[in-house]
Amino acid sequence: MQRFVALLQAFLCGYVLIQASAKLLEPPKLQPLTFPRNPALNKKVVVSCVAVEGDAPLEFTWTKDGTSGHYAAKRYSTSALSSHISTLTILQLTAQDNGNYTCHVSNAAGTDSSTASLLVQGQFCLLHEKPSSEVCPCIYALKE
Repeated sequence: MQRFVALLQAFLCGYVLIQASAKLLEPPKLQPLTFPRNPALNKKVVVSCVAVEGDAPLEFTWTKDGTSGHYAAKRYSTSALSSHISTLTILQLTAQDNGNYTCHVSNAAGTDSSTASLLVQGQFCLLHEKPSSEVCPCIYALKE
């Protein structure tokens, strides 16, 4: 009875007693990001970004060479396979896809990122000018 009176007094005085155990959120940690070996021109590549640690909800984002605007092209797509896995798919690889791709993950406790380089393999052509089409039958170099 005394406990009830004490709780009632605490409530009436504006105090709220909450009995709970606090759990700190674990920040995310990513596996190293890797592309398949020797990706070929005009083929598809899929790379997975896996958070091996971290409490949900996790938010994934992708960048190429430090910018995120590259993914507006229809050949690029990202998807969440689970709360801890995001994939990047690039269709019909071209030389313009070469670069450093970074997967970023964050939650309320922190952030992490992992970067890998993509180097598309294919026939190397020496041209006098840059081809007008993004889909080129070869990886080109400009002849000076």
